[in-house]
Amino acid sequence: MLVQQVEEEQEAVHKLVADTYQARFPELSNLVTDPMLFCKAVHMIGNSTDLTELPLEQVLPRNVSMGVVVSGSSTTGRELSPSELEVCRHGCEEAFRLDADRSAMLRFVESRMSVLAPNLSALMGTAVAARLIGLAGGLARLSQVPGCNILVMGKAK
Repeated sequence: MLVQQVEEEQEAVHKLVADTYQARFPELSNLVTDPMLFCKAVHMIGNSTDLTELPLEQVLPRNVSMGVVVSGSSTTGRELSPSELEVCRHGCEEAFRLDADRSAMLRFVESRMSVLAPNLSALMGTAVAARLIGLAGGLARLSQVPGCNILVMGKAK
């Protein structure tokens, strides 16, 4: 349940960063759809005008980074003010912290899965079992979900 709250907070931070950064590079949100990759790209690009000088392939897949460089050279956006840029950078750093916290929580739950739900872990693996329990809101709630609904739990997310 806490992982879900962290993910919701990540979505809110991503939306704030995307809305603020849209004035600088409106095409970026269409090119980079993954929220964490988007924040990494925004953090690296900032107000830079020549994207060919930036090592975007370190944070983005090669084909996406090439699209970003091409679109960045002809973007209709304007340079962000220092306060807007600070909001974006702070939001990106917050997204990075939230992602690290979420990963740490999932690692902890995965490490305990063999004790909490040994049959489910053996059947699906610890990572998938931990995610299912998180999506259901706990082991007791997961035990009450009909089998036909388990297939769509991840899809509804």
